[in-house]
Amino acid sequence: YYSGVLELDADGRVRHNFAIDQFNGKLRIMVLSARSDRFGSAEKNVTVSDPIVIAPGIPRVMGLGDTMYLPVTLYNKTGKAGTFNLTLATEGPLAIQGDARKSVQMGRNAQEKVQFTVRANQEAGKAVIRLRVEGNNEYSVSVTELAVRPLSTVQTMSKQGVIQPGQKAEIELPGGYLDIARSRRLMVSGDSLVRMLGPLNYLIGYPYGCTEQSVSAAFPMLYLKEIAAQTGQFNSNAYLIDRYIDVVLKKLESRLLPDAEFAFWDGGQYGYTWVSDYASHFILEAKRLGYPVKDELYNKILERLGLVAVPESRLDRRGVNTGWQSPYRLYLKALAGKPDFDAMRSVYDRLKGGSLTEEERCMMALAYVKAGDPSRAKEFLPENYVIKTLIRTHTGSFASYVRNTSLYLYALSSIERSSGKMNYLSNELYSYLEKTGRFGNTQDTAWALLALSAAAQEKNEAISVSIILDGKQVMTLDGQRALSLKELDGKKLVIQNTGGVACYFGFEDSGIPKTPDPGAKNEGLEITKAFIDVNGRPLDIKGVRQGDQVVVRLTVKHNRSEELHNLVFVDLLPAGFEIENTRLGSRSDLASVPANTIAIDHEEIRDDRIIVFVKDVSREMRYSYLVRAVSPGKYSMPQFFAEAMYDPAVFGRTAKMEDLVITEKP
Repeated sequence: YYSGVLELDADGRVRHNFAIDQFNGKLRIMVLSARSDRFGSAEKNVTVSDPIVIAPGIPRVMGLGDTMYLPVTLYNKTGKAGTFNLTLATEGPLAIQGDARKSVQMGRNAQEKVQFTVRANQEAGKAVIRLRVEGNNEYSVSVTELAVRPLSTVQTMSKQGVIQPGQKAEIELPGGYLDIARSRRLMVSGDSLVRMLGPLNYLIGYPYGCTEQSVSAAFPMLYLKEIAAQTGQFNSNAYLIDRYIDVVLKKLESRLLPDAEFAFWDGGQYGYTWVSDYASHFILEAKRLGYPVKDELYNKILERLGLVAVPESRLDRRGVNTGWQSPYRLYLKALAGKPDFDAMRSVYDRLKGGSLTEEERCMMALAYVKAGDPSRAKEFLPENYVIKTLIRTHTGSFASYVRNTSLYLYALSSIERSSGKMNYLSNELYSYLEKTGRFGNTQDTAWALLALSAAAQEKNEAISVSIILDGKQVMTLDGQRALSLKELDGKKLVIQNTGGVACYFGFEDSGIPKTPDPGAKNEGLEITKAFIDVNGRPLDIKGVRQGDQVVVRLTVKHNRSEELHNLVFVDLLPAGFEIENTRLGSRSDLASVPANTIAIDHEEIRDDRIIVFVKDVSREMRYSYLVRAVSPGKYSMPQFFAEAMYDPAVFGRTAKMEDLVITEKP
């Protein structure tokens, strides 16, 4: 809290009132004074205390169906003995079991403990616990907010397609979801770009935030703002999309390393060359479209590309990053209006030797067309060119069939829009989306959206569509329209094209299942979760005492034949546990706990979970961390899962475990 500048009265005194949050303890008050060329300072500790102090032991979160044995300690600061009445009330998805009012006798400056039983309902959301104590003509109030957390993650179903005149699309609408985070969106239009509704929502809602993922979420929105506004993430407000893009630009600015590469994570010391090129590409395009790119960031990009002006319009490559001949960078130079023809000719010579990769050929085609030489650009992508990449890579340039097909379409849309391959490639991508429900990872999806938006014909013909819900026509549409769950609450949706031209639709339904799948999954990753005590002995989670320290031991085995990179482990804590230490190697008293065998790239410690990112994946990885049992009760044990961020087919999940039971400390 800062009061601002205060003026003294004639006696050299000042009075100031301020409000503080719910608090009992000591505050430090500091005063700075100044006049002319003199100044001084003073500070004092002030004890803040309610007349009756309430100290509840409430966990940070609860899970559906959890039971909390809520201990409440009362301290009598009224100056005399008396009877004190404590009342509990709840809001949100919580229910009190047993008495909600208790009375205790307390002497002067004495303390007493009481206990209530509170159970979480089968619905997630914000909950409030209110405690009020009265006695000796005094009262105190304690208000605590906490989340009742679902036991599973959001599941999403996406559909998209084209409906010819007289035809219809039928969609079975899923059910069995919690009310919280429930979403259903349908967009119907004469514009084919509405088919991108689901993939855009996937990018925006992706839960992690490395540089590649952040850029992939923002990049397509530069061109698809109208569709992005209907994803449900921005409340149909295009201004919020601009803010989102600005936030990503600021994040990139904060991750810029001294060599002008971009760190993969906050605080990181390395960057992928491809990802740094990709981020630079986004920044150049954002600046071209009028977004507020700071001059320092833009100039650093130009420095990274070797675009330092010298006499005779030559390029000074002295001291510049050694990747200056990378085709992606050559394209970025041309995009910045300063093509490097010498380096481009050198790469052109390699084309005849057949040594260029698919992405290199696409980038060189883009470089030449931006430099004003479309005929030479076509040599890199001849009519008979076929994408051959079938094996996905999890690092480097993150190549895959979808990503490389998208690059090809993206380049072709700039070089030869009349090519017969344009429709073929677009249909290939849409067919993949229809078959699998998604384009793939964030890199695949972003490039697919960039390519399809670049290739799309600019038309939005008038349409005529009937919306039929559970066999009953509920509305007719004669133009582009976005509909939400409120308008689509049913079990079966039919979109009937009653007009004379084709119409397009994008549909997405997402929610959190009321009952998670309890089974284990092993799709390339075999994972286990165990609990041991500080002496390395197995621990029964049905008999944990309040105050006990518990070691959580996670094991991930990689059983794929190919190398894996960029894995993420996500372990949610049960209510009642709090993370105490993730650096067990620093604790000499935990020598009996098996050492970690994992190369952590990035780690996020949150109130209710731990997230670990691993760049280089070994065959077996062990990771342990220390928690403390703090809140008595019976709590659901969330399932531990791991996944390869750049290969959706590789993931693992533990089976549902027994509930955690924490008994009160005697």
